[in-house]
Amino acid sequence: MSHPSAHPSTQRLSIFVAGCLILTGFLLAPLAHSDNLTEEEVLNFIGSMEAMQPLVDKHKTFIDSVQNKTEPDMSRMMSSMVQQVEGHAMYDDLDSLVDDYGFRNPDTWAAKGDRIINAWFAIELEGQETSAPDMAELEKALAELENNPDLPEASKAQMRAMMEQSVQAITAAMHSARQATEADKNAVRPHVQQLKAAMEGSKDGFD
Repeated sequence: MSHPSAHPSTQRLSIFVAGCLILTGFLLAPLAHSDNLTEEEVLNFIGSMEAMQPLVDKHKTFIDSVQNKTEPDMSRMMSSMVQQVEGHAMYDDLDSLVDDYGFRNPDTWAAKGDRIINAWFAIELEGQETSAPDMAELEKALAELENNPDLPEASKAQMRAMMEQSVQAITAAMHSARQATEADKNAVRPHVQQLKAAMEGSKDGFD
């Protein structure tokens, strides 16, 4: 039995949401600071992420339970992650790991990590000012979605919620990119590929 094809407005909205969710993985809000990132801090953070997998494997059951209950704050991804593991044995293991890479404690490590990834995101967006979603097109797609009699109300509500969350994520991402300092970007820029590989290597376990 054949199934009817998706309504054009639904397809457009789905594509938009998918694009937003990809960008969400990079979101980090700016942190108030007066000092600049150093190349040593960037390399130490990357090293800690490259060494993260054994810790993730050890605490995978706990990580899965946390991720199933709460969504991380994508405006401060590393700090949010640390807050989620406070009070658990994973926090102590994380403390030991980041200490090996010169960070005083997980909170200090996370704060530097937030800035590093924020600078990375800013670098990725350079020259892509037109990559923001077309809001007029989105509003048109939403209007068509609302008027689609073949789509259940529950599905409409779910897609509206996904859209609103994604738009908020994109807005935060653009704001973060504008707040990254040139000094932070310059510290991160030579190591973008290594940082990207380290983050992608850990994303299946803890992101």
